[in-house]
Amino acid sequence: MESDSNYNDFQTGDVPLYLQIAALLRQRIFDGYWKPKDRLPTLEQLMSEFKVARATVRQAISLLYGEGLIERQRGRGTFVRERQKLPQVVLSALTDWDTLIAHFSVGKPFLIETKKAESLPSWATNIPKLSDSYQFISRTQVTKNITYLVNNIYLDEAIYQLAPFDIIHGHAIKIISEMPQITLTSCQQTYSFGVADARIANLLEVPVNSAVGNMYRVIRDNRGIAIVLVQNWYRADIMTIEINVSLQNYSKGSEVRKL
Repeated sequence: MESDSNYNDFQTGDVPLYLQIAALLRQRIFDGYWKPKDRLPTLEQLMSEFKVARATVRQAISLLYGEGLIERQRGRGTFVRERQKLPQVVLSALTDWDTLIAHFSVGKPFLIETKKAESLPSWATNIPKLSDSYQFISRTQVTKNITYLVNNIYLDEAIYQLAPFDIIHGHAIKIISEMPQITLTSCQQTYSFGVADARIANLLEVPVNSAVGNMYRVIRDNRGIAIVLVQNWYRADIMTIEINVSLQNYSKGSEVRKL
């Protein structure tokens, strides 16, 4: 029986080899390295590339087959299937408040659950000047019948009580920004990339360990209190981050420093 016990070059962490290989092959398809109707390498070629056993490659290929990304043609091989054209959601890394609010009109929110937050996520516990209590709201957002975002909000409990129904079922930050008794003074956003665990993968309708974009948002009021904490998970095959570089102070004759 073939074994992967001697093939450790590719394996990293505790993620099974076949999942790692499937993730890489999946990304090649998403990136267009293999286009629809292209034939994939043979099992032997993939075994040689990744230095793994036949059974491991078969598991990876079977996973992609189950996801509908590839198809087997008897006597010809394995080919990339035609895929549904996905909508694209563009996020601006440099934005003003109006642009941020306009972004919320892209999708329609659907509530998963809401409850009083018993604790905060690990990324938020060291944030200074937190509210005394928060309401937790978890939702998805859909555009063109595709779920592209999982949205977790921790909202100051007192503010939540001002309009709970509207906040749960509408665009929460837009609603809060229009409340006359609330003055927002700052909004900090941080972007990173990761992979989908079982829960996020299920909600986004993507395979486990698929690439996702993460966005963390902290909004403060005029007291300096972090009244809104947000974590978003975006489908990486739908999300695009746009960075606009200002040339306002550019001078053609200015010295360019080498990095």
